[in-house]
Amino acid sequence: MDVVIGIDASTTGTKAVAFGPSGEVHALTRASIERHSPEPTWHEQDAEEWWASTLDVLTRAANELAAAGHTVRAIGITHQRESFVCLDAQLQPLRPAMLWLDARAGAQVERLGDETVHHISGKPPSTTPSFYKLGWLADHEPQTLAAAQHVADVHAFLTHRLTGNLATSTASADPMGLVDMASNDWSDELLARVGLRREQMPTLVPPGGVVGHLTAHVAQLTGLPEGLPIIAGAGDGQSGGLGAGVSRKGLAYLSLGTSITLGVHAAEGAYASWDYRLLGSPLGEGVTIEGFINSGALSVAWFRKAFAGAIPEDPAGLEELLDSTDPGAGGLRYLPYLSGSATPFWDDQARGTFAGFTESHGAGEFYRAVLEGLGFETKVLLDRLEVPAGRVEEIVVLGGGSASSAWIEILASVLNRPLAISATTEATALGAAILAASAVGLVPGGVAAAAEAMSGVERRVQPTPELVAVYAPAAQSYAQLYPALKEWFRS
Repeated sequence: MDVVIGIDASTTGTKAVAFGPSGEVHALTRASIERHSPEPTWHEQDAEEWWASTLDVLTRAANELAAAGHTVRAIGITHQRESFVCLDAQLQPLRPAMLWLDARAGAQVERLGDETVHHISGKPPSTTPSFYKLGWLADHEPQTLAAAQHVADVHAFLTHRLTGNLATSTASADPMGLVDMASNDWSDELLARVGLRREQMPTLVPPGGVVGHLTAHVAQLTGLPEGLPIIAGAGDGQSGGLGAGVSRKGLAYLSLGTSITLGVHAAEGAYASWDYRLLGSPLGEGVTIEGFINSGALSVAWFRKAFAGAIPEDPAGLEELLDSTDPGAGGLRYLPYLSGSATPFWDDQARGTFAGFTESHGAGEFYRAVLEGLGFETKVLLDRLEVPAGRVEEIVVLGGGSASSAWIEILASVLNRPLAISATTEATALGAAILAASAVGLVPGGVAAAAEAMSGVERRVQPTPELVAVYAPAAQSYAQLYPALKEWFRS
């Protein structure tokens, strides 16, 4: 059978997933990547691990596919967004790569993050885009930027190692905060602000375009065919949305991972706003409108660690603990700002907060408050995304959090929208594979047709009227918490 491979180069590891034309998985290989924090809030990786892990998973996947008699037609790439590496004239790393979650550039956000930058890039000022971290390098490591002949996102770095071309997708480069959303090209003004020039940046290719072909050297190392087309993908958030089948108006994707991402596709584009961020669409036209919560499942992990010994360790026991409490958690509310607030407040001084607890609240209520708080914060995102995108009629859920039936029930009723649980646990890699399948004609009819053919829904969860009646007023009171605490956070 003919298959395509989606490479998913995430923050924690790299996967190679081979998909058939109906979205069925024929091979899946993984390799982990280490992350280093030399200082608090600093997050770095060795870019050579990006390549070593990619080579590893491709080699093992190629062996599995060859043994089963499958033919690989193309490779698509998706990856952790905003992470980048500075390269010398031989395209070797000059220093460790700086990651998307690195928050050292707070002073540069204050200095560089004006409305012009926001308007050009579509990204409200925050420490996430590469733009501000490059400003940090200009201030603190000017010798690095002086020596840098190239700056590459993860996609460009892998493309170069696979094909010899330093090229990336427009939907991969744009999260860096250096692309003009109006022209879909590098912004000379933004590059100049951090001391870069256009010739230092990778070639931009639209999602679904060919960035190059597999070299003879890499073919020999992996067992894949020489000349295999390598297809421009998108950042992991947009790719996950595509893998979930979100390609038309009225649909949204909700990724429940360490962070939470809510996104919609807007074919007609949208204006820049602090309420969301604009990203290149994997469909190659329009934009992806996205909001996100830094501490999604991270909040659940914190709860389990903080209440260890007082709560069940297994997920089933936690679900039973939740069942012992009433919806609304007895008025207890949780603000999920363990790593600051992202969309729409962009406040890195905001902190996780429980409000309204008494001696009658126990571990069950605190757990429920965490899950409900994440739901209420997601509703804050949804209300703002619907202003430019129109009403969302259904939300496709992906990520590890979708395995919790109780959380899904809470989210459906807080958001008062039907939730469709994605049929694949590898939606991010599938998004890259969809672009690859469309590019080589494995699935005809364009990217949207490929997304429809290769994605699916496992089940649908409807809002529960009794819960909607509880959560509607609770969400209104929740929305008052951050404005009331904003100045206190800053003090």
